[in-house]
Amino acid sequence: MSLDNAAFSLAGQLLVALPVVTDVAFRKGLVFVCAHSTAGAMGLVVNRPAPDSTLRRLLRELQIDPVSIPMGTRIYAGGPAEPDRGFVLHSPEYHEGQNTLRICKMFSMTATQTVLEALAIGGGPASSMVAMGYSGWGPGQLEGEIRENCWLTTDPDPDLLFGRNDAEKWDRAVTGMGISPAGLSGFGGQA
Repeated sequence: MSLDNAAFSLAGQLLVALPVVTDVAFRKGLVFVCAHSTAGAMGLVVNRPAPDSTLRRLLRELQIDPVSIPMGTRIYAGGPAEPDRGFVLHSPEYHEGQNTLRICKMFSMTATQTVLEALAIGGGPASSMVAMGYSGWGPGQLEGEIRENCWLTTDPDPDLLFGRNDAEKWDRAVTGMGISPAGLSGFGGQA
């Protein structure tokens, strides 16, 4: 299917940055696409922990007691846009009505303080990751970047999104596609 087809959506797909992507926010990045339409796209980087920040610290800043949050639980730098805005990517059994975006069968997203309060006391979604900021593309921009060989797309693996071994996620995503990371070139091209 053509990337130019208006009915085609990348929502629910994982973008894998190719070596030509050198921007520090996306280098060896994995971006889960939460929304995609002719108006643009929005996603969250799922393998870049936010520097010097933890979920316990964030909850305390919001005056939420992090009773059930283990020490060192990371939050992620979801992207360069609106870095002070939080998002919770999570498994689909948790739902807050219109406040929850069901992205696909396996993943939903909620951006409320209520979901953070639920996580703090051991409730909320069974699997989740918290991101500050997001990655955004204007109309046709993401499709253009894919055509320019900046990104590969693949189905997401919940362990890549919710797992904690961030240093290995990019390599695992690439090898999961049947590609050797060492064989990827830093030069793009088209046949």
